[in-house]
Amino acid sequence: MHFNVKILDPGRFAMGRAGRAPRRVTAFIFVLFALCCGAAASETAAAADPFLVLGVAVHATAADTSLARANALTAGYREGLTQVFERLALDEDLSRLPRLSDAQISQMISGFEISNESVTSTHYRANLNVKFKPDSIRMALRNAGLRFAETPGRPVVVLPILAVGPESRLWRTPNPWADAWKRAAVAAGLVPLILPIGDETDVRLAGVEQASAGDTMALDRIAERYGARETLSVIAVPSKDLDTGMLRLDVTLLSREGSAQAGRLHLEFPSGPEGWGTLFDQAVAAVAGRVNGDWKQVNVLQFDQQNTIDVGVTIAGLADWLDIRRRLETLSVIRSVELRELSHNSALLRLSYLGAPEGMASALRQAQLDLEETPEGWEVVPFARTESASPP
Repeated sequence: MHFNVKILDPGRFAMGRAGRAPRRVTAFIFVLFALCCGAAASETAAAADPFLVLGVAVHATAADTSLARANALTAGYREGLTQVFERLALDEDLSRLPRLSDAQISQMISGFEISNESVTSTHYRANLNVKFKPDSIRMALRNAGLRFAETPGRPVVVLPILAVGPESRLWRTPNPWADAWKRAAVAAGLVPLILPIGDETDVRLAGVEQASAGDTMALDRIAERYGARETLSVIAVPSKDLDTGMLRLDVTLLSREGSAQAGRLHLEFPSGPEGWGTLFDQAVAAVAGRVNGDWKQVNVLQFDQQNTIDVGVTIAGLADWLDIRRRLETLSVIRSVELRELSHNSALLRLSYLGAPEGMASALRQAQLDLEETPEGWEVVPFARTESASPP
């Protein structure tokens, strides 16, 4: 399971209230990850584009530089493709990923970028960014009979709480649980995970007691600071079995509203010089895998189920309509957008989509759109309007 944890500078985000509108259709998924929103594009590029892989380290040795370079890039393309497959395919299908030749993989690449090259007469080393063709990826997965999702999730702010005896630590050091999250900077999954920097402002916005209890107001504040709409408190309780010497770590996952549904993990590792560090790293990977796995389960593309829904959109003009249409057309779950009526302040659309209404509503939220039921029928509402209508 590949995932990415980013430590972001909150000063780069505009503050905005995380409001809620009544009677929305939402996807009831693990800790409500569908409620997350915006982060800086540079930090979430791979998640925003599920067919883009960043920072693949490549290296090879051969008889000459050209051959070493070719071998390194070929291996890098294959690693990038594997990361995309693992990012999209359901976890239970990962053992059946397509096996493709180098020639087939090369046909699936739409572009690449090389940086940090280091070259000798027989050795080549670099970092590689690869963009794959979406239709080629989808076809390969469908031909292999694999289920997959490609709707990116909005970022989640992770709050790593270490509970030892009567004391719990979030911002205080030492906190090896938080250190493990800081080390976890590898390839991104569909749900970006953000680790706060832990400065005085963070401490003031949300204390360890508030994060542990799911204090909605405090967690709203910390989410706002990092441009998100959701937080995840991950409470780790370490222990050691005196009879077997096994190190144990029990992890509870709490959403912003304090729900621990399906949010418990138990890990063990033999004691030794690297025992606790390895166990914490494994736990981070397990949590990230749970987050992304649950997200994919809810947002899996169901090509055998296609439905339609008529929705209204209130617009301020042509530019507003074009922006909303662009957002809708970026969502893979929506197969077509048909304009039925258009006036100076409203539009009536017929959306064709894959799967159930809940999955479509979840996908809409990733484009910062809400699906609401009104007396006149269904309406698509951009987040900005929803939040401005929320009570202070």
